Amino acid sequence: MGYRHLEGVAHRVLGESLTADDGDAATVHLERAHRVLDETGARSELAKALVAEAGLRAARGDADDAHRLLGEAGRIFEALGTVDEPGRLRAALQALPGGADG
Repeated sequence: MGYRHLEGVAHRVLGESLTADDGDAATVHLERAHRVLDETGARSELAKALVAEAGLRAARGDADDAHRLLGEAGRIFEALGTVDEPGRLRAALQALPGGADG
């Protein structure tokens, strides 16, 4: 994955850090992260980017899209057997309208 993978991680971190202050810039970085991480096959990092994208969508009032993104992230984490991220994902789902049940 090399440097391309790191580019995706950097975009994810930038997007996460900008979410509260500049949603438009956060969107650009998270979309780039999504694309790069998907292209490089960095599935765990992609799932983290999806969680961040879901948070941004939820903050903008798009709970349906946030649920969809969190579901996609959850499937990736489950397939990978990830131990620590599912808790973050469950908390994000609980924070959405309708809670974990949608």
